[in-house]
Amino acid sequence: MGLLKIVDDLVAEFGGGSEYFDNLDRRIRLENGWVPRALMAMARTLWGRDVKFLLSGSSGYHWANWVIEGHWCNGGVRHGATITEFKRLSGIGPHLMYPVDIAELPERLVLLDDSFYKGRTLDAVTAATRGRVIGAVVAYDGAREPRSNVFSLYRWRDRVQNPDSDTAQPTCTHCGSTAKADEPLVECCGEPWHEGDCYDGHVMQDHDERSANQHTDAGER
Repeated sequence: MGLLKIVDDLVAEFGGGSEYFDNLDRRIRLENGWVPRALMAMARTLWGRDVKFLLSGSSGYHWANWVIEGHWCNGGVRHGATITEFKRLSGIGPHLMYPVDIAELPERLVLLDDSFYKGRTLDAVTAATRGRVIGAVVAYDGAREPRSNVFSLYRWRDRVQNPDSDTAQPTCTHCGSTAKADEPLVECCGEPWHEGDCYDGHVMQDHDERSANQHTDAGER
């Protein structure tokens, strides 16, 4: 199943919020290998065929069956974890990986990940590898603003900013959520946390100040 279909299905089911993000990541990881292969091909086109790959956390475990020339590091940055563990992939799956020191990592690594929002995972692995991570290629980019070294198979903002697209739907200019059919556009801000504190913890006063973005703020990712 393509990413466009996955996103459309989850928008229809959840609209936005944490359930949308968690299910999006889960669905991407279950896509039977075509996603990591596409990300590797994009990374090699952008940075050259000699570039090596870095996986992280649970998505990395899922993709270790397809990524041969690479390394894995622990995830959990959005839950407060520190990147401290690095392993070299064996090429035969996640159950056989070899611990390595930072000094043993390749000089040019590209992070492959299921999704990108605030960029804290990328920032964390870049710092932990002492600058060896030169960029990221992800399946879904939900960031509010583009980063020059982050590339994706799907970008939510492109959908929002291209109303002439065949898949475009009426979209709230404040939170980016897709409007429900036959309802005023303001109703797309109906998630409970929009009524008080937004996803970033800012107190909302009225709809004009609701800048929380259901599709771009996913904790610490």
